[in-house]
Amino acid sequence: NGTRGPRGSGDHVKKKKTGTSDAEVSRKVRASLVQCDRLFRLVSFPLHVEVRLAPEPRALDNWELVAPAMLFSASNCLRSVRLLAEVEAPRREQDAMVLLRRLYEHVVDFAWIAIDPEVNVRKWVADDFYHRLKISNELVQLGKQGLPTAKATDFESYVSKHGRMPDMASRADGADKYWSKKIDGHGVYPSKAQPQGRSINDAQNGLWSLRTQYITIYRGGSANAHPTPFSLFSYIGPGDRPGTFRVGVDPAEQDNRYAYTFAPIIYSTMLFVSEQVLGYPKRSDVEAAFDGTA
Repeated sequence: NGTRGPRGSGDHVKKKKTGTSDAEVSRKVRASLVQCDRLFRLVSFPLHVEVRLAPEPRALDNWELVAPAMLFSASNCLRSVRLLAEVEAPRREQDAMVLLRRLYEHVVDFAWIAIDPEVNVRKWVADDFYHRLKISNELVQLGKQGLPTAKATDFESYVSKHGRMPDMASRADGADKYWSKKIDGHGVYPSKAQPQGRSINDAQNGLWSLRTQYITIYRGGSANAHPTPFSLFSYIGPGDRPGTFRVGVDPAEQDNRYAYTFAPIIYSTMLFVSEQVLGYPKRSDVEAAFDGTA
């Protein structure tokens, strides 16, 4: 979304083809590693959670457990991005972008469910059951054992009763509209086209918007998650003579590394919601993770 931390300012890392040093980009990536490490210290895992639900507290739709579990999963995803950031050339930027996309999905689902946990966590489970039923039906068509009849009936009943989640963009938009009223700096994707030249922060009336990030991270990450022309042609370069090409990763080419610089930012937006939902960590501590790392 063009921001470089929970307080804003731009930090898209442009692709460079100098064939020489990437010192400036590397400086920003090193700063993101510091940010990640500081964010990791704000929530220590494993978390010890006491729940009130009875008789089965480990039910899939128990938000008291789902919320911290989703936070842990997102933290693990950020840790994987951080590990890739330190891989020497030839790097794995596209893999990092796929991980960023996964991290973004955690943040959106966490923020969307938290709008109305009693209702939305059940839609979240129902969506999972819907897809598990599809897998079961396809296995049966292959002559394999699907879900037991009683289990499939339970899943179908649950989906019918609670309904499925809306699509990712709609969840992100719904989360924006809700949390922008409760969290300072949380913006909303504009409902109509904005004047050319207006900053993204002004257009979304905030420092970040999950729906805006849907464009840059979820849709952008899709190109790297799949074998698209956009992603594959990053691996095709000129050969040593006319009419020849080199297929692979060129260690001399500085690819776009914004997955590494965006990852701690995206995770921090989840922590802002977590403060509202779980009571931790403090927003001031999250913001402090970005101090002195510009």
